[in-house]
Amino acid sequence: MAKTNNVENEVAVVETAAVATVVDNAPLVATSQEDMVIPFLKLIQQQADELIQGKEKYNPAVKAGDLYDSVTRQVYTGADIIICGVQKYFGEWTPEARGKLIAKHRPTSDAVVKAIKTECTADSGSKYFKLSTPAGNDLIETFGVLALVKTNGIALPVMFTLSKTGFMAGKTLQTMLMLYQQQGIPVFTFSTVITSNSKGSWFKPVFQFKEMETDESIKAMAVGMSKVAADIIFKAHNNEDGSESAVDTNDLGV
Repeated sequence: MAKTNNVENEVAVVETAAVATVVDNAPLVATSQEDMVIPFLKLIQQQADELIQGKEKYNPAVKAGDLYDSVTRQVYTGADIIICGVQKYFGEWTPEARGKLIAKHRPTSDAVVKAIKTECTADSGSKYFKLSTPAGNDLIETFGVLALVKTNGIALPVMFTLSKTGFMAGKTLQTMLMLYQQQGIPVFTFSTVITSNSKGSWFKPVFQFKEMETDESIKAMAVGMSKVAADIIFKAHNNEDGSESAVDTNDLGV
């Protein structure tokens, strides 16, 4: 089975035509004439290449449960983030254990509406449906998130995904956004916690409200990014091999 969860890509590259107006008055983010590089945060699981000596991505500073930006090789501990946009989609994955992401489909697309449904039983005994395409690819319900990470007095754009074990965290985040965004621009702490069942253990994301943003330049950047969030999330490229995965949560009975 395939793919996984949570926060797990490498880098997104989007045309600056979509985002240049967002950052014209925000000196905290540098852009080029051609591209803007937005890194993906990874939630490092126990089988991640970053933890295995000899792997190209190995980094001795990284440990399981870390939030990691493999572009800057920075580990975020209890990161403060501002959510600029959340888009729900179904990722179409090839069915092998480390499958490739073929496409992102909106929930109303034919690929999802006409998907093949297979009833499955989770480790807890609850029933759920797996969705697949006629070609045999898996359709994984996912939240794509565009955010600003606050670090060392600046705000940097990042992306991450929430699916499988992280999907409920995405629903919780959506609920908190509906509540707090009525009051301004909320700042959340983004951390991880380990969870387990009879088949194994894994890390999942946790969001907690911290405070309202007061820096006017960061607020302006967040508002600007929110206007193009959907375009960025749906147009973002993935790894060269198309992967976003680190652990097969189907095998964990999630």
